[in-house]
Amino acid sequence: GTMLKRYRQLTRMGYELQKSALTVGIQPGQTTTEDLNFAMLTQAERYLGLRSTSSPAISIFRRGVTGSVSGPHAVIQPGDLLRSDWGLKGFGDALWIDVTVLGYVGHSVPHELAVGLAKANAVQDLWLAACNRCTTAALSRGCTGSDLVSHLADLALHLHNWTAGSDNCGQGDEPRCDFAIFSHPIGDFMHSAGPYMQTGVQTGWQQKRQRRRHWHNLSGNASDWQTL
Repeated sequence: GTMLKRYRQLTRMGYELQKSALTVGIQPGQTTTEDLNFAMLTQAERYLGLRSTSSPAISIFRRGVTGSVSGPHAVIQPGDLLRSDWGLKGFGDALWIDVTVLGYVGHSVPHELAVGLAKANAVQDLWLAACNRCTTAALSRGCTGSDLVSHLADLALHLHNWTAGSDNCGQGDEPRCDFAIFSHPIGDFMHSAGPYMQTGVQTGWQQKRQRRRHWHNLSGNASDWQTL
């Protein structure tokens, strides 16, 4: 219907803003992550009439550096992997989106990153398959977030021999895994009412809250590498 059409339009607008910033908005060795954040916010709010529900959150992942780097002194360099996780709302604040985009600074994406992206996209395909299963006639009652994650994990193991886990898998006492999932509902609010879906965490809101600062969103629209 009309609402779905508008939602897709808003999602495309947000994605194109992120894509533009990660392809034409960078001068390696000069541009900082904060420069990109400011430029994207200006485009969205001043020229397109959208409102941000969060910062564009540009962050750098760099070989040899543990974790991500961001802020006014985080200068983007060749070979950096960039990530933007941005929430926007539009159409009279009636619709909300939350889009994640990745970009690589360079002319040729390293093999290991290309392999990682292909794997992430395969997990997204499994995610869609699990979502479709929740809406089939055989499961017309729908399913819980735990049901969806359990089915996704079963599919991954059966089709690819992949094991689901937490985003900290392989670190400390956490067992190794092949992928992790976190997703949240979106609707009238950025994190709207409904089932949260996350692998590698026991059920229960308290356990989820304790780990929330470490969640990595593998869903959304992170479907393309942009070569700068």
